[in-house]
Amino acid sequence: KHKKTPYEAYHGTPKWDEILSRVKAFNSRLAKEKYRRFCMTPEEVDALCEDFTARQLNDTRWTSKWAKRYLGLLYGGTNEMGIDNQGKLKVQAVTGQITAKLRYAWGLNDILGDDNTKSRDDHRHHAIDAITVALTTPGMVKELSLAAQRASNNIGRLAKDMVRPWDLFYRDVENKVKEIVVSHRLERRVRGALHQESYYGQSKDSKGKPYICIRKPIGALSENDVDNIVHATIRKIVRDKLREIGKPPKDAFKDESNWPKDSQGNRIRRVRIKVGGSEVFRLKHGYVRSDTNHHMAIFKDDKTGKWDCEVVSLFEAYQRLTNKQPIVRRDFGEGKTFICSLAKGDIISLKDKSTHQYGLFVVRKLEKPRNIQFSPINDARPLTKIPRKGYTATADVLKKIGFKKMLVTPLGEVRYAND
Repeated sequence: KHKKTPYEAYHGTPKWDEILSRVKAFNSRLAKEKYRRFCMTPEEVDALCEDFTARQLNDTRWTSKWAKRYLGLLYGGTNEMGIDNQGKLKVQAVTGQITAKLRYAWGLNDILGDDNTKSRDDHRHHAIDAITVALTTPGMVKELSLAAQRASNNIGRLAKDMVRPWDLFYRDVENKVKEIVVSHRLERRVRGALHQESYYGQSKDSKGKPYICIRKPIGALSENDVDNIVHATIRKIVRDKLREIGKPPKDAFKDESNWPKDSQGNRIRRVRIKVGGSEVFRLKHGYVRSDTNHHMAIFKDDKTGKWDCEVVSLFEAYQRLTNKQPIVRRDFGEGKTFICSLAKGDIISLKDKSTHQYGLFVVRKLEKPRNIQFSPINDARPLTKIPRKGYTATADVLKKIGFKKMLVTPLGEVRYAND
């Protein structure tokens, strides 16, 4: 009542014992805690609020503890709480809950999103979080608590009632965030899984020509796999069964009762599939398939002026490294001029067809035989959620849309890259 605790409003009145009796009768897992809070004196409430502020300014999760110890090496904190030998707090980790509330109260979510809700689709949301954390002081936490009281449970009023750190705060933050050029980590090191876990076999066709194949469970086939089943008879049986069921292989063959049968009436459980030889390499125990590409080397045909490329797998790059050869090949023979190489994380500049303005993009994926997939430099969405149309190109298409290879330093400085 009138922003008073139950103790302040009713203690010492005839209603007090009646209220406590009703609270005692509550039947829920939080009943005891509710009763305890109803009985809290003003001094106990103040202590609880102080403890709340301290907890919001002292994230004790495992990762936070180690982050504070790491930063303490730079700024003087000597233990996991970020406190030095003189007992002074040097490094502080605040909870995500309090930064989320402050970010909302200051309206900062509107800078990159709509309806004051946080968007993780833009890498710059990390900068907004950093600004919020830097301004999360005990005074700000207390002010947030007071603003929440003034809002009287109306979350829409919270942003209006919350005092900003300074005049024109929102405008200043928005301008700085808009100026940010995101720096991406470049992935040029020859490391990671060199090939898929499966080993492949080698066979010969009727003309004696060798090919690579792998055995696959019938329920794991794709539609392309069906077309590449080695044995023509088995291939026809599988196709006929799929036509009968009317579903793609993975759906049709989920149920074992739908598995096709061979001429002797036995269920076909696994089939051999031909695999393209250009991505398969010989190892000691058999053949392996490289599933990661390391870089793309772009070169120009001096006669036609067209650009082409060579996509090099991580496995090929590793072989070049062990053989002490250049990882990036620059000599493509007479009449070919090396332009540059591109790897995942490289920054490129392209011209917009409609506005004729240049924009920065980041290389996200390199695909054989010659495709490159990219996205706007600030776009943090998974690649699967970014449309391929407009963000996939060949080397020659890149040339036509004003391609330039760029470099963004960790400080956000944009420069031309000189391969």
